[in-house]
Amino acid sequence: ECPREFERFLGAFYQEHKPATPTEITLVDTMAIARWRLIRLAGFEAGVINHESQTGSPDAAASPLVPGPLASGQLVSDNGPGERAAEAPPLSVPIRTSLSYRRAADSGRSMETMSRSEGRLQHQFNGAFDRLTRLRVLAERTAMRDGQGKMSRKCTLNPFPSACGSR
Repeated sequence: ECPREFERFLGAFYQEHKPATPTEITLVDTMAIARWRLIRLAGFEAGVINHESQTGSPDAAASPLVPGPLASGQLVSDNGPGERAAEAPPLSVPIRTSLSYRRAADSGRSMETMSRSEGRLQHQFNGAFDRLTRLRVLAERTAMRDGQGKMSRKCTLNPFPSACGSR
């Protein structure tokens, strides 16, 4: 992992949401960290599936994804009697990927754990986004009620000054 990449990623969230209070900074941090981990998790999942695809042999015979004679591993022949049957064509990429995913899911708990983590991280991101939105609506209403007009969004409390464009 590259800390600079994460800092740029976080900076993009600060640039978009322009947190102005410690609470807003915390919520934007939560959103960015959850999203960063979701992206990493997708890479881990792809790695597991690619590993299974390269190291395992697809079990087409047991697959509901492969119909007919291919599923039973039989050779296919349109030739006449006594002629050599052609070997079954290779499995398509979507079927190979599906079979690899199934093997990965069946061979351990890593896929299950990643799936739970994905749901948890997405929930964290959505919750922080919703809270940030509600907080800002409340602050805007309070400012309007107190006659201060529209509040400006400044990135004044950013713990990463470079994320706001200043050093």
